[in-house]
Amino acid sequence: MATRARVADWEDPLCRFLSGDSNLWFESHGKSFNIYEAVVHLRHCFPMKINDYTLEYETAAAHLIITLGDSGVVANKISRATFKKLASTLSKDGFDIGDPPDNHLW
Repeated sequence: MATRARVADWEDPLCRFLSGDSNLWFESHGKSFNIYEAVVHLRHCFPMKINDYTLEYETAAAHLIITLGDSGVVANKISRATFKKLASTLSKDGFDIGDPPDNHLW
């Protein structure tokens, strides 16, 4: 009998996208985008069908808020200006993520 194994969840492309570690691309024109761009600029594209999963805006926002809560991770991925833009966009939609984390990397 063969040993069963699987790819770790954090290596799954959808999981990597939701945590801000990879991009998705539009099949129609090939342009790529990350979760930060999706939440700020692509609200009109939700819900998104990603493989067999339907991603709603609120789910993307919730994953983004979780990622933004880890200041060490965020400072390596986005600028303070991008954080503020995300905070503004999310607050208009009823999410409160507070101030940018105080991090020496910024």
